[in-house]
Amino acid sequence: MELLFVLPKLRLNSLRWLIASFCGSLLITLGAMIHIPTLPVGTTLQTFVIFLLALTLSPREALGSVLFYLVWATLGLPVLCGRANSLWFMGISSGYLIAFPFAAYLISYLARKWNSTMGKIGAIACGQAVIYTLGFLFLIPFIGVKAAFIGGVAVFIPTAVLKALLAVCIKRS
Repeated sequence: MELLFVLPKLRLNSLRWLIASFCGSLLITLGAMIHIPTLPVGTTLQTFVIFLLALTLSPREALGSVLFYLVWATLGLPVLCGRANSLWFMGISSGYLIAFPFAAYLISYLARKWNSTMGKIGAIACGQAVIYTLGFLFLIPFIGVKAAFIGGVAVFIPTAVLKALLAVCIKRS
């Protein structure tokens, strides 16, 4: 008899996860469409959207959003800055994209644990560190250590700070 009360709740939770993750993936796609071509890796609003999703969704939903997004990319849909690339995981931006699910989950988890404005900023900083680390490591074979650090990490720090602060401000309002 108890099973009858549990099943609808499981379905409702699964449906909520599916809807939240699907909608989150669409928002990440929109963030990717706002693209400023820079070398070696372009600047987008993907990380801003991931920060915002991680602050508003559960860790599972934030993770699901990014995984859906990467599935769309793998299926060849034009979600990567308006372009299709089924082999995205072999490209120059692959480290950043591979880091997105880890960062989304980590930010969401830590933001709930450190539930304050500074805690949320700290959570985003930890997630951004994951993105920069994998992005940097995957860039090295393409352009070398020095260029990977300068062009793949250092150049993005000012905009990352702005994105993090903006995401926290939007979440607070």
